[in-house]
Amino acid sequence: MPEDYPELVENYCRNPDGEGGTSWCYTMDPDTRWEYCIHPACPFVCMGNSTGSDYRGNVSVTISGKTCQRWDDNSPHVHFYKYKSEEHPELVENYCRNPDGMEPGLWCYTTDPNTYWEFC
Repeated sequence: MPEDYPELVENYCRNPDGEGGTSWCYTMDPDTRWEYCIHPACPFVCMGNSTGSDYRGNVSVTISGKTCQRWDDNSPHVHFYKYKSEEHPELVENYCRNPDGMEPGLWCYTTDPNTYWEFC
């Protein structure tokens, strides 16, 4: 019922039930009922690769508002990400990415010592 979910307006990506860790929307494609969105802030409608692996924007904050850790930094979290920067130039600064396309959306390591990584 629309009155139960007043935030569900237009065709914006949302995650009304909080499941799955990232936003989604129904599509206009008759063969695809719904799809994960690249990022709720970019550009608010479903488009492009649903995993976000082709995203090259500069969003650097997680879904809960945590700041992303730089990909070339090992503090506060030491990570041994399997991709080398020369092979994956998209891993720059502290921008949200999905380099392997495995997760259903963008993610990053966080600067919060208590949260290793989180969806963006």
